[in-house]
Amino acid sequence: MKLLAAQTATTATNLGLSKATAVAVYASAISIITVIDSDGTEGGTDGTTVGSITVPAASVTVIHKDSDQFLKANVTNGTYTKIASSGT
Repeated sequence: MKLLAAQTATTATNLGLSKATAVAVYASAISIITVIDSDGTEGGTDGTTVGSITVPAASVTVIHKDSDQFLKANVTNGTYTKIASSGT
């Protein structure tokens, strides 16, 4: 896994994470991570839900998204890290 940025705390608002297309998500407790489409706004809670995933406690999951989409968590118990997409 190639890291491209420092970790950022998960939030209950939309984060674009510097236009990341691959993000490693660490959750210290069970979390629901939602991908929000480009009709949302950075730092907002609006936008169309593309999909959601439940991330198990004490795990790392890689989420792929479009560069203009956002991630939003239901709780603030984890971190996001922008990573290189597989193969790069």
